[in-house]
Amino acid sequence: MKVGGAVFFNGAVFEGPVNFVLADIARYFAANRAKFQNKEKGANFNSMKVGGNAFFNDAVFEGPVLFGGADFASQFVANGAQFQNEEQGANFNGMKVRGAAFFKAAVFEGAVNFVGADFASDLHMNGAKFQNKEQGASLSGMKVGGYAFFNDAVFEGPVNFGYSDFAWLDLSSASSPKVAAQLYMQGMSYKYIRAAPEEPESHTALLKLAGQSAYTADVYSNLEAFFLRQGYRADADKAFIAGKVRERKEYFRSGDWFGWLRSWMLCFLVGYGRQPWRPVIPCAFLIALGCVLFSPNKMEPQKPEDTPRVYS
Repeated sequence: MKVGGAVFFNGAVFEGPVNFVLADIARYFAANRAKFQNKEKGANFNSMKVGGNAFFNDAVFEGPVLFGGADFASQFVANGAQFQNEEQGANFNGMKVRGAAFFKAAVFEGAVNFVGADFASDLHMNGAKFQNKEQGASLSGMKVGGYAFFNDAVFEGPVNFGYSDFAWLDLSSASSPKVAAQLYMQGMSYKYIRAAPEEPESHTALLKLAGQSAYTADVYSNLEAFFLRQGYRADADKAFIAGKVRERKEYFRSGDWFGWLRSWMLCFLVGYGRQPWRPVIPCAFLIALGCVLFSPNKMEPQKPEDTPRVYS
């Protein structure tokens, strides 16, 4: 399909399967409040090209929906859209949006795939709900050139941010998966990240998120580097130590007792090198104890001829 102007399907109802594969729309594509009701074959927009904005506000997809490889020259807007198919879900892999993308308050009842999606400007996922508890949301390899907002987003199942690249990432008030280790952040890069509106609370929340994620050393090293860039040396040390503590737990889980013992000793003695003052405490205690136990008043000469010299 090729249209030299704009296309409007606002409020349209599609009871059968829909196929827009390779459609080429020069200007706008609008399908606000449209209903795609076929639950088996759904709607296919793979490799679709739109020269302007694409609108799917409050659209309802009862079946699977495919946007793989679709290319939008301006904005993609799907605020309040409902992706209701629990079995096949919604697929946006390799999707390219050269402007901003909006999925505010969108509901994904099935698995959602944004693997390799490329958003040149901002991505708004404010208040989006990812409700699939088994397959969840795959956002790995995603690239966002501007602000990525996931504040108030709800993740009920696994979520994978692995190897995604964000210029600015906001996870404020986002709910992480309820099952431990279902948050994956391996290889995720960012210039700025926050998990709360204010810096101190955000740093605490970021460390908590790291603790809930599946363990990889780079999750903590990236946080440490970020805190250092922001000038928070103490929080950078906390991130480093937290990473070493997780590493020690991995030694224990895998049965590497020598590695676990070595890690525990480093933690106890010098806080993994970030708390070198720790040995001062037991040393000071031993010195004080020695002063009490071996004070001159409690000492007695072993040789009688030494008495004048001791008490002189």
